[in-house]
Amino acid sequence: MNEAERVKAILVKYNIVPKKSFGQNFLIDEHVIHSIISLFDYSIYDEVIEIGPGIGALTIPLFDRAKKLTVIDADRDMVKILKDIFQDKEITIVQNDFLKYEFEDEIDKNRLIIGNLPYNITSALLEKLIKGNFSTFGIMVQKEVAEKLIYVPGKKENTPMGLFLACGYKIDGAVQVKSSSFFPSPKVDSTFIRIDKYDDIDYKYYLLFKIMFKDNNKAIKNCLKQNKFTKDYLSKTHREEINALLLLRARQLTVSQAKYLAKDILSNK
Repeated sequence: MNEAERVKAILVKYNIVPKKSFGQNFLIDEHVIHSIISLFDYSIYDEVIEIGPGIGALTIPLFDRAKKLTVIDADRDMVKILKDIFQDKEITIVQNDFLKYEFEDEIDKNRLIIGNLPYNITSALLEKLIKGNFSTFGIMVQKEVAEKLIYVPGKKENTPMGLFLACGYKIDGAVQVKSSSFFPSPKVDSTFIRIDKYDDIDYKYYLLFKIMFKDNNKAIKNCLKQNKFTKDYLSKTHREEINALLLLRARQLTVSQAKYLAKDILSNK
């Protein structure tokens, strides 16, 4: 039985219709599954946490590789199916919304996070992961979103999240996923990306970048002026190089310029 047949058989067995509210499009392409699983060396992680496991397309191969596996899904139907699949196995299955999930032990434990969640909460998911200081995570995102997360100075599609990731993270691998790789097929293609942290970067930089990108067509100076937390910074005397950066649009900054400007703003606002 291939993965597509397995998924459809489970849906029939449990009389389940994929829920749009949970963004349920189940991965059925075995080549894609293998490619995603192959992105990571599981021996270096104390625990693997999968969010949005669904019917277990990734969970089953992850179970064979992870030292410890925890899966978190908001849908009680998916949790019931997973508990049946992994009956009497050493796996932690949690019914919860990952965005509300609180870790009971240290946040900086060596964990690998793998996620496949509704695309409408991609930004919130990434914010939780970078705020939580996770060192490695792999997530399935809409193809266009993946392209926006790759920061290139001057690119019109640049985003504050892309700039923040460029300051301290590296996109180490990507798997392109056609819509036909899912059942039911979504209307868009996807990309699974692996992101590794290589440098500590203050979460406040991300919050500041969001202000600087508030209007993509305005100079950074004008964006800062519109925010009550940063407008006072503009009334101070600045070095010539700072004044020059303030006249740029946020998307035009190099990574080193962004770090330099953000450090100056946060230390002088």
